[in-house]
Amino acid sequence: MQCAQLWLARPFVREPLNPWERPEFHPPILHGKSVRERAMVICRADWAPPGMKHVQDPFLDAPKTEASLVALRQVLSVPDVRVILLRRSVPEQFISMEIALQTRDWWSLGADALPAALAPIRSGTSQAINEEEIQRRLAKLQEATRQLAEICRECGADYIERSYEELFRGSCADAAENVVHALGHFDANARGDLNELRRLLQRDRRFESMQRIYESVAARYPSLRQ
Repeated sequence: MQCAQLWLARPFVREPLNPWERPEFHPPILHGKSVRERAMVICRADWAPPGMKHVQDPFLDAPKTEASLVALRQVLSVPDVRVILLRRSVPEQFISMEIALQTRDWWSLGADALPAALAPIRSGTSQAINEEEIQRRLAKLQEATRQLAEICRECGADYIERSYEELFRGSCADAAENVVHALGHFDANARGDLNELRRLLQRDRRFESMQRIYESVAARYPSLRQ
């Protein structure tokens, strides 16, 4: 999201459909509103945000999941909406969520915010979960990715799919070029500061630090080996 704001020179709103997000991340017009009400605001021609980041949580309870999907379909049905659907290795996505749950860092604070190692995996539960439960959760993450692509097609949203890992791994120069190419889907004429984009990626080598955590966790949990 930071890369998109820098290159496209337009503000993005972080998860505006999520009423459980910290209020300071959202403009006042969204405060205190339900998922349905938020979607109605976002779809208004006089307020629609220039860009937004949305994360679809596959582990919500049934009523919250249904409300979230109804709202998402409403937003994706807006004419001329464009979407970059970031696919991710499911085991790495699962471990990334576990890192956020254990550190309470849901908004990248850089490599320094990462732990040297993870405690036993709990996925937000009170006790460590077993391999069977890990596999069940991996299946839900996999299904969520497929479902998002299907919803984009159903709603007629102009979308592309890109791999998170392919975009950001490698040198900062390569990562910057990959990001710029992907963001061209939003605006092919955007001409942000490429050097500043490279510096942004250089400052946050979180991806390298996370890879070490992935490898350590996968060594303990067979389900998370790729």
